[in-house]
Amino acid sequence: MNEEKLIQKNVTVELDDKTTYIFRIPNLRDWIRIRARVRSLVRQDDPASDGNLKGYDDGTALAYTGVAMFEILYEGGDNTWVLSPGPDAKPCVNPEKWPPNAPFIDVISKLNEKLEEFVAVPTSSPE
Repeated sequence: MNEEKLIQKNVTVELDDKTTYIFRIPNLRDWIRIRARVRSLVRQDDPASDGNLKGYDDGTALAYTGVAMFEILYEGGDNTWVLSPGPDAKPCVNPEKWPPNAPFIDVISKLNEKLEEFVAVPTSSPE
């Protein structure tokens, strides 16, 4: 990996409509936080669950992981749907407020492709 990639701190995902999404390149602690957040989201939706993605289809696992990645890694962009006012009126990532037609999967798929240049993207389900 070249020196420039070693010091790069974020990546920009651009969709065909030219909207941009800027994400921090995750470090080890970020991946741990993402996995913990995935478990929390699964338990929130299924309280009887232990939060494991085992048994979920690939699309659902991608969606849970993608939401966690947005919550932890998203830094900004020129899109209009990701951020909404939080409890303290400051903008925050709140997937509950995303529109049904938000290009969420497109963004996450492109983000995962970009991150492969920098880090090994964990693909196995948290056990």
